[in-house]
Amino acid sequence: MRIPTLRFLFGLLLVVWSVTVWSVSGASAQETLRQSYNDGGNKALEEGKYAEAEKLFRTAIQEAESAKVQDSTLASSLSGLAGAFKNQGKYPAAEPLYKRALQLDERFSGADSANVAAAINNLATLYVLQANYAEAEPLYKRSLSISEQKLGADHLNVAATLDNLAGLYESQAKYAEAEPLYKRALMIKELKLGADHPDVATTLANLRRLYLTQQKFDEAIVLQRRVIEIREKKLSADHPNLALSRRALAALLEIQGETDEAAK
Repeated sequence: MRIPTLRFLFGLLLVVWSVTVWSVSGASAQETLRQSYNDGGNKALEEGKYAEAEKLFRTAIQEAESAKVQDSTLASSLSGLAGAFKNQGKYPAAEPLYKRALQLDERFSGADSANVAAAINNLATLYVLQANYAEAEPLYKRSLSISEQKLGADHLNVAATLDNLAGLYESQAKYAEAEPLYKRALMIKELKLGADHPDVATTLANLRRLYLTQQKFDEAIVLQRRVIEIREKKLSADHPNLALSRRALAALLEIQGETDEAAK
């Protein structure tokens, strides 16, 4: 039997190394391409261009499936496509995509990762939109627990989930449960973003709405004044959101009999 020479073995190793490098490089390029589709899809989604977003996310998913790849980038594509469906009210189409994205994130990022917390939050929000509160509540709680452990109790992702869970309780008229969650979300946002940030105004408006529902008009007026102060600093004088905020304050003042100030 002929014994392979050293030159032959070296050549064989070189071929194997070249194929391996080519495969890794090709996989990396394919993942980069899929990520570019995701980035474009997310941009289109933010701009409300849902047909364009759907096309880009579908292309990214097809690229992954043709290469028989399952990874966190595919999870992002699935989640993005689900988001496009959700924003168009196509809830039944969105649900299986969110669930599959969650499974992939659990597999590749870990069951208690920040990616999983975000995926759970997405699915819970979809359930809220369908008034499926019993399914949504434990998901929001799990997302909150993961985010607190992985990101810290005062992270903005924690504030976002607190807002969502509070909104869920508010929808169920569980006002006592909702109020401390809104307040905690507000504290985190003020700490991280500053007292005059638009996201602070959003949570203030949520808490104001909660007080209005309970006819706590004095508390609602205080919060509405803060909303207006923030929006006056951040928005143009003729911005429709600012005009709406002022009209809402005038209506509250009239309810409280403060007609002179309401007329200003």
